[in-house]
Amino acid sequence: MRTILARWRMMKACMLAALPVLCAALLSPAAHAGEAGADPESAEPAYKIDVSWPRAIPNNWLIGDVSSVSVDRHDHIWILHRPERLSPRDTQAGASPPTAKCCIAAPPVIEFDAEGNMLRAWGGPDQVEDWFDTPHGIFVDDEDNVWLVGAGPKDGLLLKFSSDGELLLRIGQKGAFLAADDPAMLGKPSDIHVDTARREVFVSDGYRNQRVIVYDADSGAFKRQWTAFGRTVNPGHFNVRDEDDLADDVEHGQHVDPLEKFSIVHCVAMIDGEIHVCDRTNSRVQIFTPDGKYLREIFFNRELGGLTGSTWDVAARPGHPDQMLVLDGSNSEIAVLDRHSGEVIASYLSKGHFIGQMHWPHQLAADRHGRLYIAEVSYSGRIQRFVPNMADDTVPEASLTATYIPKEDIDRVNSASPGGDRNIRVVDIGHENFALGVVHRGRTVDGVQLDRMQRSSAPAPACGRTGAASADGGRKGGIIHDGQTEAYYILSGGGTMFTDGYLTNGRHLELAELNGPTCIGTAHDSMVRAVKPGDVVIVPAGVVHGWVDVPDHVDYLSFRPSPDLLTAGWVNPALAGNP
Repeated sequence: MRTILARWRMMKACMLAALPVLCAALLSPAAHAGEAGADPESAEPAYKIDVSWPRAIPNNWLIGDVSSVSVDRHDHIWILHRPERLSPRDTQAGASPPTAKCCIAAPPVIEFDAEGNMLRAWGGPDQVEDWFDTPHGIFVDDEDNVWLVGAGPKDGLLLKFSSDGELLLRIGQKGAFLAADDPAMLGKPSDIHVDTARREVFVSDGYRNQRVIVYDADSGAFKRQWTAFGRTVNPGHFNVRDEDDLADDVEHGQHVDPLEKFSIVHCVAMIDGEIHVCDRTNSRVQIFTPDGKYLREIFFNRELGGLTGSTWDVAARPGHPDQMLVLDGSNSEIAVLDRHSGEVIASYLSKGHFIGQMHWPHQLAADRHGRLYIAEVSYSGRIQRFVPNMADDTVPEASLTATYIPKEDIDRVNSASPGGDRNIRVVDIGHENFALGVVHRGRTVDGVQLDRMQRSSAPAPACGRTGAASADGGRKGGIIHDGQTEAYYILSGGGTMFTDGYLTNGRHLELAELNGPTCIGTAHDSMVRAVKPGDVVIVPAGVVHGWVDVPDHVDYLSFRPSPDLLTAGWVNPALAGNP
C-alpha cells in the first residue's frame, strides 16, 4: 500500500510541476516494473514512451475510448474514438445550456500531425447517416481516403470518406444481420486494409462473421472471401456471444475444434505483399496471399491470452520486412516477431494506467520512423506514442515511401490562396527533405507585380552589397535564397526572367515555410531570358533570380530539395484542414 501511495504522490507531483520528461523517467515501466517492458537480450525497454505526443486537443474537446489508429502517407496520425463512452459528467460543457466549464465530446475522427498538433476532426451521427453503434476500425489509404468500420450490435457497414469527411462510398448496411457469407452485409467488422495498387479493400469481418472479405475499392463490388486456412465461408458459422467471450464452438450438437475455425477476426494487414489476419481468441495470426491462399500461421502467447485472446492487431515493422509487430491487448504487450518462424525478437509489456503503461491496448500503427501509436479502450480515453529503443531500430532509407501529389491538391492550394508562392507539401526523402510549391505571378512590369496587394511589414535586417551599384540602375524584385535550391517547371503563361549577378539594398526575411532565409533587393549584372510553358529553370541556393516582365501571368511548380530548412511532414493548410 505504501508503494501505491508513494507512486500516486509522485504522479500528482509530476502533473502539478508540468515536467513531462521527468514524469516519464519516474513513472516509466522500466523504472518501476522490474524491466517488464525490456528486451531480454539487452535488459533495455524495447520501446520508450514519448511524453511530448500528442499535444493538447483544442476546443475544450475530450476523447473517449480510442478504438483504432492509422498512419497515412504523410506520417499524419488518424484516430477513431468513441464519444459515446464518455460519461455525461465529463461532457457538461456540451449540454444546452452548459452546466460546467468542461468539456465537449470531440468528433470521432481526428487527424494529428507528426508533432502531435490536431489538424482536423469530423464524423458522428450528426454528419453521417447510419453512423456506427460502436466505431471500431480506421484506415487511411495511399490516396488519402479514410475508411471506417463499426462493430456494434447492428453495424454491418464499411464507409469510405475523403480526408475532409465527405462520404464517397457505402458498402453493406446497418440492421439485422444476414448469413455469415452474404457479401451484402458485414457482421461487426473490425479492421480494414486498402491495397491501392490492386484497387481492393480487405476487411476483417469480424466479431460476428468469421471471414476476410474483399471489395473493389472504387465501386464497392464484392470480389471474394475466405475463412480460416483459406476455406470457403460457411453461412452458418458465426460468433453468437459477446465480443469479450469465447466464440460458440458447438454446432449441431457436435464439438468443433476451435482451431479449425476463425474466432474473432480482429485485424487485417498487408506486410511485404502478404495478408496477415488476427484470429484473436485463438491467439494466432494466419497469413495468406492476397487471393486467399493459406500460407502459414503463427501463435503468440498461446496459453496466456485469457478469454479475450492475445493477437489483437499486427503491423509491419518499418525497415524490417521479415518482422511484424503484434499487439496483445489482454496482456498489454507489444512484441516484435519473425514473420516466418514466429520467434519473439523483442517485447514491451506493461499493464496499467500510468504514463508509458497500457490499459487494454486495442490497435496499433507504426510511422515510417518505427514509432508506434497505441489506441486504448475500456474507458482509457487515450492514444500514446512509443519510440523504438532496440539496437536495430534505425530505419533504412529503403523504408521510405513514394508521395503522390494529385492535380486536385494543387488546385485546392491555388483556390484557397490564389496568387503568390505557396508550398504544397514537404516530404522526408531520407538524406534531406523535399518540398513542392506552386507559384502564380500576375502581370509584372519592370519587376513590379501590378495586381499584387502591398502589405506593410516590420523592419527587416539589411542584406546584399552596400557599395556602389552598377550603372544600369538594377532590377527590382531580385531574390536570393541563402540555402534553398529551386527548380521551376513552367505550367502556363510566361514572361522574362533575370538570373545571376548580385543584390543591393536588400531586406533579409525568414520565409520559414517557403525557402528559409531570403534576401530581397535590387539585382545588378543579371542575365535575362524569356521562358514559356514546358521550360525548366534551375536556381541554386545563393543565386539571384526574379522576373522582369510578365505580360499576363505565369504559373509554375517549384521543386525544393531542403537539407535542414523545411520541416518534413508539413502540409499546406488547404490540404491539412487548418483554417
